[in-house]
Amino acid sequence: MSGPASPPVPEVERQLAEQWLNAELNRIWLVAERCLRQYQRAQLRPLPDNPALAEIEGIFTARRSARGTNSTGPLDEAEIGLSLNEAEAMVQNLRRSAPIGRMAENLRLTPLEVETLVVSLAPHIDAPLSDVFALLRGSPARRGVDLALVSKLYQLKRSDRLALLDAIDPERPLLLWRMIQVLPPDSFESYSSMNYRALMPTFDVLSVLTGRGDLAPALARCAELRRAEASLSSLALDESAVADISKLCDAAAHARSLGHVAQMPWLLFWGPRGIGKREVAARIAASAGRQLLIFDPNRVEQGTLDDLLRRAEREALLRGAVLYIGPLRADLLADNARELMKRIVDYPS
Repeated sequence: MSGPASPPVPEVERQLAEQWLNAELNRIWLVAERCLRQYQRAQLRPLPDNPALAEIEGIFTARRSARGTNSTGPLDEAEIGLSLNEAEAMVQNLRRSAPIGRMAENLRLTPLEVETLVVSLAPHIDAPLSDVFALLRGSPARRGVDLALVSKLYQLKRSDRLALLDAIDPERPLLLWRMIQVLPPDSFESYSSMNYRALMPTFDVLSVLTGRGDLAPALARCAELRRAEASLSSLALDESAVADISKLCDAAAHARSLGHVAQMPWLLFWGPRGIGKREVAARIAASAGRQLLIFDPNRVEQGTLDDLLRRAEREALLRGAVLYIGPLRADLLADNARELMKRIVDYPS
């Protein structure tokens, strides 16, 4: 039995993701260049004969020329700072409408957790950044992106470095919802410092952040994404139903305007099959500026409900979607009510 096809991501959403990603990568390049120039002025590293330096300098030169600023050369700190300020302002605006904005809101990510996620993502999208990061790390004993590198890039003070450790706290969203992978505590690097444990984003996080619309393959049988218009005009409803549902749509729109969609309560839809519960839920979600992720627990194989529901919750959180669970038949509740309630109560949105 084949699952429902995932709807294509609207072109405008894909464009927003691409615009954000281009601006974010540009900002990371500027942050990395600023950090590297500081090391060079202090004559710390890299050594002039480093084999990777010539190629990286060529990239920096091309990027500096493309910016079209009146730079006096590679060590023009004022020009780098001005360009970085402009890039940061642009990124903050683009994040609000890009997938990462909804992801941060739904999961209540701290600014440092967002930066950790973005830096860990960057070299997997723009590979030459991995060479720049290698120069900044200095030690060949360290690999990839780690918290120590994030601290260097953003020149964090001790209090912020302590707060940054939340990124690898198993109870915080980045690890709890498997947004990143991290070297285990018994890895070679971890014996030196927890800050040296390499971080890498998971593939489905990469997929969501870059605007791709497919759900994880494991959910193809039991879940679908549905988009609807933020209007009730095309639905056949009596006046009392329209009035009641309109109040819910207005509340969702208000929560969207305040950035509080993730704090909306669960809603219970009750009625016979085919009455339009999912469609109404999709219209309310659309009023909040979200799509609806529908998870049908009746389509899962025996013994897999808890795992697949967890995956559906994760997909909804990553995509900033409203989660719909149902239909909840009596026989399903009789066997799985406790597991379902635990997942619903623990769900952070």
